[in-house]
Amino acid sequence: MQIDGGHTTLTLKETPQPEPGPHQALIRVRAASLNRGEFITAHGLHKPGAPKAVGMEAAGEVVRCGSGVSLKPGDAVMGRCAGAFAEFALLDERE
Repeated sequence: MQIDGGHTTLTLKETPQPEPGPHQALIRVRAASLNRGEFITAHGLHKPGAPKAVGMEAAGEVVRCGSGVSLKPGDAVMGRCAGAFAEFALLDERE
């Protein structure tokens, strides 16, 4: 999503699958939600800037884990994470 001059543009594009870092789990997103953050952004109430992934909350299952994570592949999870509208997203274990 990119905001420019009060206009919001949503673009679908391919991106590499993210790699989990320490305390992160890569999840396959099965559901994502819309909350006030997406509505605020879509109405141009944030400052213009570089494109960013949309979606702030997701549910799915763990695919791979970074170091220091107690979750394991196949675990069902939900929480806040950037880019929750993607097929895969990184979830910090604290979330």
